[in-house]
Amino acid sequence: MKNLSCEEYILQKFGIPVSEEDLAGASNVAEKKADGSIILSRIGALCAGKGLCVSRKYYATLNDIKNALDTGSSVIVALDYGEIDDNEVVELLEDRFVGEIPDHSVVILSLDKDIVVYNPNKADGAVNIPRERFIDAWRDSKFYMVTVNTFDKVAATYTPAPLDLEDVELMDDFDELTEALAENTHEVWSKGRMREGWTYGPCRDDANKKHPDLLPYAALSDGEKEYDRATAINAIKLIAKLGYKISKKIKK
Repeated sequence: MKNLSCEEYILQKFGIPVSEEDLAGASNVAEKKADGSIILSRIGALCAGKGLCVSRKYYATLNDIKNALDTGSSVIVALDYGEIDDNEVVELLEDRFVGEIPDHSVVILSLDKDIVVYNPNKADGAVNIPRERFIDAWRDSKFYMVTVNTFDKVAATYTPAPLDLEDVELMDDFDELTEALAENTHEVWSKGRMREGWTYGPCRDDANKKHPDLLPYAALSDGEKEYDRATAINAIKLIAKLGYKISKKIKK
């Protein structure tokens, strides 16, 4: 339940009470994978369930943290606890031979020469972590950051910031997969629209639920196809950026 302690700490900051029942109901946030890493997408679930606005970001920077703190947001980051508390040589060997394992979360309190955090593993509360050591530990989660604030505050400062995927190069053999994803994306969109009562019309008419793109993918204009292809390509690049691999299974 240690990782839930970060969210309990933030909720108390916002004056939101947390009961034992709340903690028990959100205990899945504290679950870990088989390799000991925490499930990043579950960080912030307790805060979200209590009515706060939660946003998540990979490849965040110290400047992203500073900007969030300046707006009054609370920030949780995921990191490798051993790299801030244990033998650095052992942790370097673990990263090389076992893998980078983000197994802990802390709340960022301030940025200075050192990074000051609330570490639920320490009874003292605020803990200073040397900047370089913090960055090394944070790197293991691909610089994952969770920001928490009220919906009004977030709405006033929200600026979309998709991950920069320009450094990700795809091989030519992804062309077929890209086209398949693009077509399926259109089919999923079309099915959803039709389920809502939309039908084909030569011009878009929201009042009568008519849409010119409710046609098979092959019948779409080149511009519409490119929109779906861009969505597909970005999805594939994101998968690669986060360290996952896509391979085609060849039947023998």
